Amino acid sequence: MINDALLVASNDNKPTCKGLFYRCSIHNFIDKSGALVSSTKLRPLKRMSCKGCEKCAGILDTLAEDLSCELPSKLAHGDVVELGVVIDSEDCESGLSDGWHVRAQLVENL
Repeated sequence: MINDALLVASNDNKPTCKGLFYRCSIHNFIDKSGALVSSTKLRPLKRMSCKGCEKCAGILDTLAEDLSCELPSKLAHGDVVELGVVIDSEDCESGLSDGWHVRAQLVENL
């Protein structure tokens, strides 16, 4: 389950976070050397996604550093996914997260 602990409270008339949504494109082809290539691309859906908040900036910063994302096992061409942060571990003294990764969760109903 995607953790919403990073969601900032919107008490001062800031718009609430809608999340980061992407559409999946899967392409299979044979390149010039005869190798079979399978490519999965996640294109941002800007109208559906958050315009910018601390939570979304943290997700994009994490992707920029690591460039790895856990994808659903049954991802098909045209599916829509939402990116979120999954907390792996927390510091027992401070309670702050010290390990996390980005997960793409399939959006069932649009």
